[in-house]
Amino acid sequence: MYISCSNLFSVTIVLCVILCSIFPCLTGSPTKQDQASTQALDYFSRFGYLEGPSSETGNLMNPAEFPKAIRNFQQFAGIPETGVLDQRTKEWLQKPRCGNKDTVIDSEERMRRYVLAPSKWDKKDLTYRITNYTPDLPQSTVRRAITEAFKVWEGVTDLRFTEVGGGDADIIIQFARLYHQDGYPFDGKGLVLAHAFFPGSDKGGDTHFDDDETWTFNSDSDGVDLFMVAAHEFGHALGLSHSNQPGALMYPWYQGYIPNFRLPHDDIQGIQTLYGGKSGYRPRPKDRPTHKDRPITPRYQPQPTTPRPRQTTRRPHVDGTTINPCEHAFEAIAVLRQEVFLFMGQTFWRLDSRGIIQGKPTEIHSFWYGFPATADHVDAVFERKSDGRILFFLGDKFWTFNGNSLIPGHPKTGVPLTELGLPADVKKIDAVFVWGFNNRTYIISGDMYWKLNEKNDYIEPDYPRDMSIWRKVPVPLDSAFKYWDGKTYFFKGQFYYQFNDKKMRVQKGYPKLIKKHWLGCDTYDKNSYQSVKAIKSPGSGSDSLVPSLTIILTLIMSNLKCDIYPVTTNLVINMSIAQILEVTEITMIGGKTKHPATVESN
Repeated sequence: MYISCSNLFSVTIVLCVILCSIFPCLTGSPTKQDQASTQALDYFSRFGYLEGPSSETGNLMNPAEFPKAIRNFQQFAGIPETGVLDQRTKEWLQKPRCGNKDTVIDSEERMRRYVLAPSKWDKKDLTYRITNYTPDLPQSTVRRAITEAFKVWEGVTDLRFTEVGGGDADIIIQFARLYHQDGYPFDGKGLVLAHAFFPGSDKGGDTHFDDDETWTFNSDSDGVDLFMVAAHEFGHALGLSHSNQPGALMYPWYQGYIPNFRLPHDDIQGIQTLYGGKSGYRPRPKDRPTHKDRPITPRYQPQPTTPRPRQTTRRPHVDGTTINPCEHAFEAIAVLRQEVFLFMGQTFWRLDSRGIIQGKPTEIHSFWYGFPATADHVDAVFERKSDGRILFFLGDKFWTFNGNSLIPGHPKTGVPLTELGLPADVKKIDAVFVWGFNNRTYIISGDMYWKLNEKNDYIEPDYPRDMSIWRKVPVPLDSAFKYWDGKTYFFKGQFYYQFNDKKMRVQKGYPKLIKKHWLGCDTYDKNSYQSVKAIKSPGSGSDSLVPSLTIILTLIMSNLKCDIYPVTTNLVINMSIAQILEVTEITMIGGKTKHPATVESN
């Protein structure tokens, strides 16, 4: 028996449609527009137009925030406010600039273009020290450029700057490349030229120049003028933020070498608001700086221009390359912004829509700013459906995040569980999840559970109740959540359980291994931390999707000339289609594609 070319064409079309629905990533590589959006997301997060999210955290962001960020950026840059990534906006995103964040100005402040930092020096006699020099210029030229840059600010205030040759100083000046022990690595040649810290102790006032740039003096024909950049950065070191006034020295973008430079009015207003205007001559200081010697270890903070608090404890470094998720149980698993997050100790992994582990593990506190760095694990993580905020539970406390930043005013030590209406004797939460059956939120601790009213963030009356109602669900649990398929999954140890809402019990055929059906650990690559098995739905029970698709595609590609197909080939294709339909939960009825839930309701 043989199958005609027309039938083969029909089968091929069906396969293409199904494949595209299962593997959207196979439809083509990212477009230039996608790449531009990713770059813009990183930029807006880095420079203060978005709170926290970047391309790595982008799914944690409210989609409405991105167009708003574009408009804020366009407004700050002084270009047409279109709200889209037009060509001019893309070009502006590539312009060389300062590495400090921009401060978006609200409507009440727009008449005052300069922006003040949250701190200033409490004295007017300041010292500085140059720790090293760029090879692009003679040391004497570097010192001259730095001196003249300080004179820009001396000329309109009573501030005095004195260079010291050794020891400590108020302002430490350094040329550095990439990672340089301050938490804000440079990016190589282009874009970020330098950055500085606002006034304060520790690293306050310190100014760093990217040594991957080519530095010049009184010229920018073959590089970047050191004097212009230094004068700008010293504005930050004195307490000025960025200005949205084109032409101002504190405008974020490099404006090139300006002969006979004079400080613009906007910058004069800003610095004199902090330190007053210039009066008579004052002698150079004889006393040394008042703050203690600076430690070598970096201090981390949300932005480089905020004075850094001194940390007394640092948790041990976790070497992600030594952890194999296939060999350990996860302490919490959650679906956040349509991605699966797996938490183990002080780190977490992310899974994409195909179940592939994305990269090496990330430290929790370095991703969610405000979560205690001393915490050695999390008990539960949950995305609140009412507002999209993310809750972390540890012991008898919880923390609430907007994206990956702790909400303003939230205690850094956490909020007691009793604030949710839980009894004081509840010392640990095992799981928080939305039940797919009624879309309500439940909290589990031990063998008891509570229903949470998200309208007032408080436990409903008539709770707690016994977990025995959820038949065959093991306690105590590790995690629970509603997956993309609408089903509820429970996790304990190395196993997971799909719940049958109608029968109020664990689905037949469960438990199953987490590492096999979620991580594809039977083909786990320790070097890349990436599963090579693409698993669309952990609840499908199919482990042969990729081999089947390989057979199908091989058969089609090897017979593109449409000669004839043996009946054995037809059988293989039919088997593969059945497997695909099972995995994607698609049912073919009367030539139309329907979901089983739709069929059942009819």
